[in-house]
Amino acid sequence: IGQMPLPLALWNALRGRLFDKLAAVRARAAASIESATSVHPNWLDDSLLACLRKRALKDETATVRKAAVFALNKACLSQPDLLSEQYIH
Repeated sequence: IGQMPLPLALWNALRGRLFDKLAAVRARAAASIESATSVHPNWLDDSLLACLRKRALKDETATVRKAAVFALNKACLSQPDLLSEQYIH
């Protein structure tokens, strides 16, 4: 992590946990991203939204899909300008 600001390092760690082998870890990461969006919405980016979208659409566990949908919802409500044509279909 080195010189990276703490909030950005936390976002990156949570992004990495979205791809964990354990469903409970993936679900908790999505839920944490949802909670953290209230505090640091400016750290959201297309890459994180793409990770959440992938989990919401394709994760094999319903709990992870639900947590990712809630996180995406919160992200879109807190930063509507992040929505691009790729997310509106």
